[in-house]
Amino acid sequence: MALADAIISSSYVPLRMMSYTGVVVSFIGILYAILILFFVLTGAITVAGWASIMIIVLILFGLQILMLGVIGEYLWRVSENTRRRSLYLIEDSCNLDGSGKDKAKTSKAKEKKS
Repeated sequence: MALADAIISSSYVPLRMMSYTGVVVSFIGILYAILILFFVLTGAITVAGWASIMIIVLILFGLQILMLGVIGEYLWRVSENTRRRSLYLIEDSCNLDGSGKDKAKTSKAKEKKS
């Protein structure tokens, strides 16, 4: 369980995989729905109502998985933004030495020249 918790709590990869799975399942469901429709029109499927139920279930199941992935990714981004992290990192201090020159800027200029 600890490995699963570590992966789920610190990564958006499972959510992204859910979104991709939804896209794939929706695409396969649409292709299979077209195949079922073809068989109904050619007379290979004669059970009344089966084709329409299968088409609806296949397409809506794929869309449901896709929407769960989208909602999950949205919640992950909200969670990332609400964690108590600083909005930016301060690389150098900006202390003025009294002469009006910024030490951080002059040290960066020296590093670029070297």
